[in-house]
Amino acid sequence: MLKYTSNGAHRASLQWFVANCDEGTVVSGDGRRLVFYLVLLAALGPLRAFAQSAVNYVPLGGEAAGMGGAYTGISSDPTAAIYNPAGLAFTTSKSISSSFTSYSTLSTKIPHLVTGTDYKRTQSASPFFTGSSYQGPQIAPSWTFGVAFYDSWASSSKLHWSATGQDTLQFPGQGKPQSFTAEFLDVDKIDESDLHLAGVAARAFGPLAIGFEFGAVRTTYTEEFYNQDHSGPIDWSSFGAKTPVYLDYIEHADTDGAGTGAQSGLGVLLRATPTLTLGAAVTTKVYLSQSSTFADDFSSATTDADGNQVSTTTDGKTAPVPISRGSSIETDHHPFASTTTLRTGVAVAATETTQVDVDTIIVGPSPASQLQERQHATADLAVGMQSRVAAKYVLSLGAYTKFDGQRAESVHGLDHSGDFLDLYSGTTALTYKFESFDVILGGMFHDGVGHLRSRNPDNSNSQSISYHAQGYTFALSIASR
Repeated sequence: MLKYTSNGAHRASLQWFVANCDEGTVVSGDGRRLVFYLVLLAALGPLRAFAQSAVNYVPLGGEAAGMGGAYTGISSDPTAAIYNPAGLAFTTSKSISSSFTSYSTLSTKIPHLVTGTDYKRTQSASPFFTGSSYQGPQIAPSWTFGVAFYDSWASSSKLHWSATGQDTLQFPGQGKPQSFTAEFLDVDKIDESDLHLAGVAARAFGPLAIGFEFGAVRTTYTEEFYNQDHSGPIDWSSFGAKTPVYLDYIEHADTDGAGTGAQSGLGVLLRATPTLTLGAAVTTKVYLSQSSTFADDFSSATTDADGNQVSTTTDGKTAPVPISRGSSIETDHHPFASTTTLRTGVAVAATETTQVDVDTIIVGPSPASQLQERQHATADLAVGMQSRVAAKYVLSLGAYTKFDGQRAESVHGLDHSGDFLDLYSGTTALTYKFESFDVILGGMFHDGVGHLRSRNPDNSNSQSISYHAQGYTFALSIASR
């Protein structure tokens, strides 16, 4: 996940404001929330952690998706390139598989962020998979080969948030809290893509199969962001202002990022008994090049009711938001960032017509850079079942967890950590078997919670935000036999 960095002037000014508030300012009710969120808006580029809460939550492939992605112990079609390359060794003929997520939406919401208004982001995704496998004596009699092209996360995320309401705060020496009007407007759009082109080779040695995967990865990230804040009137006499002031800020920013890398994997599959199959696969993705360009234009001001600049200096301290305008362009390169994923699966043939698979998915840690938050290790679980319910119908059911390993431990002077979006999903799919191909219709329900926690380096200010996510996915797959 590529990281957005907000403008330094805006960020520093709001941190200055909070630092002085800590010297004795009393902020009550929604005002306390306002101060905290202002800092988050500054440090994270209007809740960038929340903007990045999207996780790659849609399993690919018809049968695999219907089983919640619990497919490591089966992987008997071209989606072995994703779940376990060794599974191709047990296919008996060439096959072609294509799947397309026709509709997927996930809405994440922070309730009552400021002035009682919900902060809501809606994202849509259309990942796809297409692949084929081939087993023939013309190439290598004992080997099965496969090729796959897929986008595991073709997504678009949109936010349009506006809020207006009353908040209160109290400066040192003032007798009672003062009320002011706060107006916020955030418009944000993020597009992401994660393309893979992979080749697979697998061979069986009796009940044991071994598979290898090699491929290329291309990840892109673009973002367009607009933010406008207006608050006041505020009695700023504690900082030398002779008249009530208004705090104004406008920012427009664009981010473009891309990474190109290689992916390799090794899988094993063991048919231990006629009813028990054990599978494991490890995959490593290495970005050989990774870069991001961030362009920012901003203006900020402390003004009176007529829009004139207000002089707000006292004791050598500069007002937190003097009139300023500027722009910046930042480019960062970070090659050789890597991620390793380990999948293990146990598949059991419960009856002649029913099969159950249980998977664990462990994603290893990766270091932080300007482009990426630190990725902590996570462990996910997937459980799936498929059963032939009629001569031409197969029903699949599944469930899985998807924990986001993205953690930010320190951002521009604010030590903060976020347990970003953690999802729990249920899946189902119905397969109709024609004479030479299958048609699979699938659906998923997603529900999850997230937490964004922030604290100052000296632990003087600590706050927490919780948010909720909910969404649906519909998918169509066609697979030849």
